[in-house]
Amino acid sequence: MKKYSLLIILSFYSIISFGQDIQVGIKGGLNISNTWVNVKGADLEVEDTKSRTGVHIGGLLDVNLNSWAHLQLETQFSREGDDAAYFDYINVPLIFKFYPVKDVFHINIGPQIGFLTKVEGGDEGFKKTNYAINFGLGVGSKSGFTLDVRYGLGISSFIDEDVVFETEPNSIFNGLKAYTQVLQVSVGYKFDLSSKKSDFQK
Repeated sequence: MKKYSLLIILSFYSIISFGQDIQVGIKGGLNISNTWVNVKGADLEVEDTKSRTGVHIGGLLDVNLNSWAHLQLETQFSREGDDAAYFDYINVPLIFKFYPVKDVFHINIGPQIGFLTKVEGGDEGFKKTNYAINFGLGVGSKSGFTLDVRYGLGISSFIDEDVVFETEPNSIFNGLKAYTQVLQVSVGYKFDLSSKKSDFQK
């Protein structure tokens, strides 16, 4: 996974040289998150588990590949989790954006690497990295403002595999897997770094 993560980032920087237009920006907004838990292949229902509201904020680098496709690298602080505990991550999404409505509306999808920085109550038993897939929709304006709605689904468990859990009455089990689920609503602003300006903001 670590080699794959490095490959993603290096690939992005190699693609930059082919971009027709490069923009940088900032974005932030609301998280509505929860966790999905699985034990040895069977869903485990956790009573009274509710979603948690958090925030995310960070920067982005957007490369215009052609008239219908962009590649966007982001780095963001994100507070996620559920009502039992929150998790703070530094997330690095690599987003492919496709424009079915030219220059205005886009569909986005891409992988994400998350680096755990803090867990409410302590991070013992939690993996330091988390992997997810993102997909969503977004719109932009000529002034540079953006609006995005994105759903991130964890594809790797954030719990260490060798962690043992105790439940009542006096039962012990391991093999628990837990995955993040995050809905993000973001607003942002981008400005062009290219020497040749576009007729619009991507």
